[in-house]
Amino acid sequence: MRNLLLATLAGITLAACSGSSTTNDAGPVDAGVDAGAVDAGYDPSCSHPGTMGNAQGVGMFCTPHGDECGQNPQAIICTAAFDHTTNLWFCTRTCQCDSDCGENAICAGDNNAPPLGCVPVACAGGEAGNPVCPYPDGGYPDAGAGDGG
Repeated sequence: MRNLLLATLAGITLAACSGSSTTNDAGPVDAGVDAGAVDAGYDPSCSHPGTMGNAQGVGMFCTPHGDECGQNPQAIICTAAFDHTTNLWFCTRTCQCDSDCGENAICAGDNNAPPLGCVPVACAGGEAGNPVCPYPDGGYPDAGAGDGG
């Protein structure tokens, strides 16, 4: 889960890739079975269609090619859009500590070192968050003089 956050937050700095579509000359294939959550790629115990998230939008359900997070006040990053291997599809934002994430969310990342991201408690799998803001001035350690970190 921590690697998901790093990959997602690191991906913010990369340019978004444009997808291409392919056509099947034989037409669409129907296996006769409705796609469930597993087939769709997301973990319904984390987030699912209709999950609204908290007041910041953290935890809101989003899809890899949708723009569901774009209207949120703060959680404008969709994990599924930046890490196509994850099954945790929710809106997130960067953070320094749990209080940055709002209700029912924690701030987590590899060894709680930047970059950190907000994770809904339902998706955290019992992982501990980062309850204390280590850099109250907004700086990060080793970011240079004057950042206060």
